[in-house]
Amino acid sequence: MKTTRFPLPLSPLDALTQQLFAQLSLSLCPGLLQDMPTWLAETFQGSVTRRLLIISEPQGWEACAGSALQEACNALGIDTTVCLLPSGEAAKTQTHLECIYQAASDAGLTRSDALLALGGGCITDVAGFAASTYMRGTRFISCPTTLLAQVDASVGGKVGINWHGRKNHIGSFYPAHAVGIDPLALLSLPPAVWQAGWAEIIKMAAIEASIIAAYTHHQTFADAALDPKHAWPKTLWMMLQECLASGTEMTHPTLDSLAQLLPCLTRAIALKAMVVAIDPTETRGERMLLNLGHTFAHAIETETRDPDSGEEVIPHGQAVSVGLMMAFQLAQSLGRVPASDVERLNAMLAAFQLPTTLYEALPQYPWSITSLVKHCQHDKKNAENNTIRFILPTLSSANAQVGEASPCRLSPQAVIEALTPLA
Repeated sequence: MKTTRFPLPLSPLDALTQQLFAQLSLSLCPGLLQDMPTWLAETFQGSVTRRLLIISEPQGWEACAGSALQEACNALGIDTTVCLLPSGEAAKTQTHLECIYQAASDAGLTRSDALLALGGGCITDVAGFAASTYMRGTRFISCPTTLLAQVDASVGGKVGINWHGRKNHIGSFYPAHAVGIDPLALLSLPPAVWQAGWAEIIKMAAIEASIIAAYTHHQTFADAALDPKHAWPKTLWMMLQECLASGTEMTHPTLDSLAQLLPCLTRAIALKAMVVAIDPTETRGERMLLNLGHTFAHAIETETRDPDSGEEVIPHGQAVSVGLMMAFQLAQSLGRVPASDVERLNAMLAAFQLPTTLYEALPQYPWSITSLVKHCQHDKKNAENNTIRFILPTLSSANAQVGEASPCRLSPQAVIEALTPLA
C-alpha cells in the first residue's frame, strides 16, 4: 500500500526506518483501515488464512466503521467474525480472555487462521495474549487505533492481562505477525486520549541517545544509510520542538496536527523497534530503558484504580507524564541531571497539555509518596533485595538535548526522602 487517497502527506521513509519496519512486518499508511482487505491480502500472500477473528471494543469498532470492514473481509473470501470487549483495562481479565477463546472456538479458528486486534493498548494486550495461547499460538495481527497503542503496545510483543489488581501480571512475549498502523484512525480520538499518546513519544525522545548508542554497539554498518548518525540528522526531541514551533494546534487530532505528528510517530516506532531488535524478551537489559517513568506511572495507576470496576482513574499516558517528571526529579536529587533538564521536560509535557504533578493529574486526592513507593516495590520488573530499580535520566549530551538514561537501584526510603519534599 504505497499510495493514499487522503490529504495527509507521508514522506518517503529513510532506509534505516524501512529496515526496522520490515523486521516488524509493520505498515504505516494513511487509509489502511479502509483498504484493510487489500492490506491483508498483501500481508499474507501465498499463506492460508480462511478465518479471521477481530477483537475490538464498541466505541473503536464504530469509529473504524467496523461493520463495513467485516463485510469487505468476508467479500474477499475471509470468514470474519467479531468479538467486542469492554473499553480500557476492564478488557484485560481472565473472564474476557475466556470470551476470546470461546469466540475463536465457535468461529472454527485454527493455527493457520488469524486473530486481529483493532483498538487501543488494552485490546492489543489481551488479544495478543489470547493469540499466544490459543492452540499454543495462532497468527496475530495488530491494528492499533490510539496514538498510545501505535507508539507502544503494538510494537515489541508484550501481551497479557491484569491479575488481582496487578498490571500485566500474567502474560508473554508474542510479537504480532503483522502490524498495520493507520494514522487517520486517530482523528476520532478524544483530546485526552490523543494527548496521552504524546507522553510515550516524549518518553522515547528522553531515551533516544541511549537507544541509538545501544543499537550501534551491536551493529556494523556497511551502508552508511543504515547508520542512525547519518540516517537521522535530527533528534526526536528536536522534531517535537518543531511541532510546537509550527503554530499548529497540537492538543487535539486534526489533519494539520496529524501531519506534524507523522515524523515523530515514525521515529518513535523506529526507536522502539531498535530496542526490540537488541533485547526482544527483556533479558539483556537494553529494553529496560523503555521503563523510564513507568515504575512511578504503574504505581500511580494502582494507587488510584477504582476498587469496584478495576478501571484506572488516571489514563496511562497521563500517569506516564507524571511518572516521567518524578523520574527526572529523582534524578536531579541524586545529581544525575541538572535542574534545566527537569525544566525542559516540564515545559515539553505542559505544551502538550499533559499533567506534570500528582495533584494536576488528580486534584483533591490524598497523595502519599510513601504509598506510591510501596506500589513500586510490587513492580514485577523492578523489586529485588528490598531495592527498587528505576530507569533514570543521565546528564544531557553536548547538544543540550534530553536523550540519555540508565538503570539505578535505590532503597524505598531513599526514594521517599528524595521525593516527599517535592510532592
